[in-house]
Amino acid sequence: MSLAVGNRDNSGCIGECIANTIGADVLRGNVQSDNERRDNHHSSAFDPNIWKTRNSVKPAEPCYSRRFPPILVAGEGGLSEYLEGEFSAMNTAAVPVPVEDVQGDGRWMSQHNRFIAEAKEKEPEVLFVGDSLIMHMGNSEIWRQLFEPLHCMNFGIGGDQTQHVLWRVMNGELESMDPKIIVLLVGTNNHDHTAEQVVGGIQEIIKTMHDKQPQALVIVLGLLPRGEKPNPLREKLTQINTSLSEYCEEVPNTIFFNTDWNLFLNRHDASISHHDMYDYLHLTRQGYHKMCDPLLEEIQNLLQTFVKVENTSIETSSIAGELASDRP
Repeated sequence: MSLAVGNRDNSGCIGECIANTIGADVLRGNVQSDNERRDNHHSSAFDPNIWKTRNSVKPAEPCYSRRFPPILVAGEGGLSEYLEGEFSAMNTAAVPVPVEDVQGDGRWMSQHNRFIAEAKEKEPEVLFVGDSLIMHMGNSEIWRQLFEPLHCMNFGIGGDQTQHVLWRVMNGELESMDPKIIVLLVGTNNHDHTAEQVVGGIQEIIKTMHDKQPQALVIVLGLLPRGEKPNPLREKLTQINTSLSEYCEEVPNTIFFNTDWNLFLNRHDASISHHDMYDYLHLTRQGYHKMCDPLLEEIQNLLQTFVKVENTSIETSSIAGELASDRP
């Protein structure tokens, strides 16, 4: 029996990454257990080495996929069927992976590195993280007028799915800062995942944000409708929003903020106007106002709450110091 380290591409085919072969005697007792693989899913940096056997099967080059991490693939025999079962049970929306550089210009990683550098130079009160809807907001007049005065930073990258944002926040983007609020919007690009899988991916992002920034309040934005006419994808997005709303109610320091879809849907036929979404997905200036105006009010109220708590803490500390100095 031969064994190779491989991955699946977007068509679902298995691609071999190495020509190493090992005998069946090596396979006995040397393939990682289920628990070991699950533990490795939560590694702080996605490392293809964790998917190797303990017998040091080394690929010539790491083989990444946009959707799937490297996996062990048997050339023949029962192990192949076993791994197929393990693979099908994995929620790839919740496994951190960087975007594959299919165009060869490294733009995605360059943006990620820029975010890390900016985090070291600035002290944001509010951090926005997400996909193109967040990214384009950062380049808008609304951002400059409404959000920059609140000391906000924008870590949005177009096309990102949950697994990509998860990789980013696990690999440096939440270091060197101390934000009071983190705003998250991601999931609309996870076309190949079920609603349940997308929710699982967002949950992993929320957990990571709380682990790395325990003082921050996380605002999870509900996904917006898309497509000019009613379509099945809207039903999936509704399922995601419902599940996220229920989940966030149970998680401390987490708020689900849902933008009212009725602001975007025609009341007669539930269609979306190009005046709100120019391509029926990305927002126009008018569309951003509909989303951002209520969000801005929420953030301002929360920041005022933070200020009140900080002032109370300072006053309490000052009073305690005065009382201590008055003691004989």
